[in-house]
Amino acid sequence: LFEKIAKGAVKKLEEIQSDKDRFSLLNDVVYLYCPDGYRDTKFSNNFLEKILAVSATTRSFKTVLAIAEKCK
Repeated sequence: LFEKIAKGAVKKLEEIQSDKDRFSLLNDVVYLYCPDGYRDTKFSNNFLEKILAVSATTRSFKTVLAIAEKCK
């Protein structure tokens, strides 16, 4: 996330539930677990930007690993 999140926005996000998808918010990072794949989650980048009223970018775990490898 590119901006600090307002407390009210966090509460709105916490009220939204999914049968399978889970998220965790730590500082300026939303960790998202989508066992059926990111394509089918309602927690898309656009959705999170709208609910949290911030700009965001999304990276898959595979992409994060590739970036970490290139930084070695």
